[in-house]
Amino acid sequence: MPYVPRLLAIHLGVSLLAAAVSGHFLTHDLEVGHVTRGATMLLLEGALGVWFITGIRLRPAAVLLALAGPLALLVTGPVGLLSAMDLLGVAVFLAFVPPSDAAFGRVEVDAVALRRGLLALRLGAGGALITLAFTEKLANPALARETPRMFPHLDVFALAGIHLLADTFITVAGATELLFGLLVISGALPQVAVLVAGIPFNATLLLFGGTEMLGHLPVYGVFLTLLVYGSRARTAELVR
Repeated sequence: MPYVPRLLAIHLGVSLLAAAVSGHFLTHDLEVGHVTRGATMLLLEGALGVWFITGIRLRPAAVLLALAGPLALLVTGPVGLLSAMDLLGVAVFLAFVPPSDAAFGRVEVDAVALRRGLLALRLGAGGALITLAFTEKLANPALARETPRMFPHLDVFALAGIHLLADTFITVAGATELLFGLLVISGALPQVAVLVAGIPFNATLLLFGGTEMLGHLPVYGVFLTLLVYGSRARTAELVR
């Protein structure tokens, strides 16, 4: 448990560095090649990624990332920024609970700081899930219909012999993602929320490969953090 902030920072740093190298800002959905000063944004993102990986004095890095987020508005607008709320949640958590200068970033966390950091983490991850539930499914059925058509293996109901109408499948998938977002925000049953929500996140790796994995690294870090702190008697109440 003392090393969770360090591991979370590594997850975030690798994702940011990979996004910068591939020409994306914050997430792999936001391309900045056509944006004025896009190269500067990528340089800042890559530098922050390396900084988070090093684990050295991360509170200023976390603040810089939180301030850099609005730059995404130049690329995609507020909806895209909301879909990257998980990164903001991780940044705020690391601002409250940064790795220490001790070996491997070991930290003995303060209960008040940890509670605030976990709240930011839950709001960020849950908010991103809720945003994606609407933008990719419930509020955009045309896009959602194309996904199972192009990747039929994502239709787990069909694999189980249950054939649903496309709109029914979209509603079920979107409602499930929405409910898991609310569950993450509530902090209740973190083990169940993490283990069940991890199924679709891992299943998509079979279809989209390494790019998907790098983009999901911050989410995996969030899941790890909630699972570890939610499974210990001393910190479980702080998660909720």
